[in-house]
Amino acid sequence: MAADEIQALELALGAASSNGALRRASYFIVLNDDEWVVHVEESLSFRVSQSTGMLIPDDQRLDATEALRIAREYALNHQLRWEPAFSLEPGRGGWKVGARQSQLGGQLSIDVGHDGRVVAHRVNPK
Repeated sequence: MAADEIQALELALGAASSNGALRRASYFIVLNDDEWVVHVEESLSFRVSQSTGMLIPDDQRLDATEALRIAREYALNHQLRWEPAFSLEPGRGGWKVGARQSQLGGQLSIDVGHDGRVVAHRVNPK
């Protein structure tokens, strides 16, 4: 059964309620490739396959603290500017770690995979 944004939200609501999240929360729903991503408030998200209509299990295996540590080490070893403000966003393949997020230009983004290896980095031009 194919899933649309309504079915994706229904599945996410069921999963959110089993996780203790409020049913009267703010939601943001986006379609990425064949996956509906339902964001509940700012800290919780669920993925639903559009083609099968099934909830996709969370594959997050790397702790956020470890991802931040790996990104910092990578930045320092590659002479990249590592300064506050920091952001961490769980993603499909790992963590997106940001540094210098409060700056106007020069923000750093480092993608850390679930296996603990840095996949890529980007620096926003000034």
